[in-house]
Amino acid sequence: MTAGSRVWITNEGALQVQAVRASDAGEYACVVTSPGGNHTRRALLSVIELPFAPTNVRALRLDATQRAVNVSWTPGFDGNSPVHKFIVQRRVVPEFGTLLIYYFGCTKYIIVTEICFAKGPTPDPLLNWVTEPMNVSASQRWVLLTSLKAATSYQFRVSAVNTVGEGPPSDPTDVLTLPQEAPSGPPLGFMGSARSSSEIITQWQPPLEEHRNGHILGYVIRYRLRGYDNSPWTYQNITNEAQRNYLIQDLITWKDYNVQIAAYNDKGVGVFSDSYTIKTKEGVPEAAPDNVRCEAFNSTGITVWWTPPNPQKINGINQGYKIQAWRWEASENGNVEQKIVSIPPNLLDPLTEQSAVIAGLDKFTEYNISVLCFTEPGDGPKSDYVLVRTKEDSKIPSYRL
Repeated sequence: MTAGSRVWITNEGALQVQAVRASDAGEYACVVTSPGGNHTRRALLSVIELPFAPTNVRALRLDATQRAVNVSWTPGFDGNSPVHKFIVQRRVVPEFGTLLIYYFGCTKYIIVTEICFAKGPTPDPLLNWVTEPMNVSASQRWVLLTSLKAATSYQFRVSAVNTVGEGPPSDPTDVLTLPQEAPSGPPLGFMGSARSSSEIITQWQPPLEEHRNGHILGYVIRYRLRGYDNSPWTYQNITNEAQRNYLIQDLITWKDYNVQIAAYNDKGVGVFSDSYTIKTKEGVPEAAPDNVRCEAFNSTGITVWWTPPNPQKINGINQGYKIQAWRWEASENGNVEQKIVSIPPNLLDPLTEQSAVIAGLDKFTEYNISVLCFTEPGDGPKSDYVLVRTKEDSKIPSYRL
């Protein structure tokens, strides 16, 4: 070695080397020549530097566990300083990207689709490398990674760390694609509301990206009456992946339904959402009051008794009853309504017999009496007619003075 700008011999007879390089490593000899003889002393200089990149980095998927990948490597030169640990990184390769590797001189360039990224000791942020959160000791030669996503393509790389710092990363592994799985999470924001007395409209958003596990092909909606957990579900298949709402039809009026949804892909139906309970809207009663009977109260009024219809057939909230008095009109060739009275329901005992007097009728006249139940949407069917005649007026005796 000759003296120069980086290397010189001090006045005290010491060899000084500045900006040490790897090429400066080796054996140094100091030779003293004098009339009394010659003397030589030798010293070995080792240059501590960053460790070299590991080699033979491979990624292998374990058949027993679809999402488990074994990443292995061979350590490189330790830079004359013991390796403290290894760092393992991964990145997601775009699903539709084409990975091309070109060499220009001694520099490797990785091209994904139409973007060129330079590979060097400092990872380019555009490569989206993510460091695995694990402590990989210096003695390890492989790690098992399990926090990966299905239906995703990955590359892996490894770097070593010594007292100087982290060395350059290895070349990326070949692209490894994990297989699809059925979706592991339900669609988001699932909800619904009654559209009519027999229809429910539902809406949703796709599952989270990390739960799709492949390309979503469609959705499955299932529903059944609330409280009938042993009854089979009714299923509706939605084959349009872009669809975000669905109208469930042919439901029972004024009933609670539990509704769930799941997404599916090539590997099957995924996780169903929690049940969303929706009640269909009210309808009109489908049954008339029972056991209608009548009796003349006086010359202008009739007492009517009835029992409420089966609550299951009211199809909503019972708003009350309508008593109608009809009279046959030959000119109309049918019954013509003469009087109608609305009666509130018995809120204390909705199933008990009720009665009321319909007044303001003509004296000693025949009427056909009917009773119906009504809800907010409208009237239910009338009961069968009951023929009854109002009473005659009482005769008041006359006295001649």
